[in-house]
Amino acid sequence: MTSTADLGHAAAHVPQSSPERAEWTALQPLIIRLHFYAGILIAPFLPLMGISLAAFLVIDVLLGLRSRRRARQP
Repeated sequence: MTSTADLGHAAAHVPQSSPERAEWTALQPLIIRLHFYAGILIAPFLPLMGISLAAFLVIDVLLGLRSRRRARQP
């Protein structure tokens, strides 16, 4: 069980906010906004990258199979 004396002791050790922490707190809305706009700018290109990567992998596998088949033939 916790007594009121224990609570008072714990409250005495709560760190005070530092100037550096206040600066980061002030910048937090800006950072969130930048992440949001970066996501909006990058998001349309993600499917394009995924499709081209899948196409590259398929072509790479097919070319590898073709070269393996040619290597087996005397």
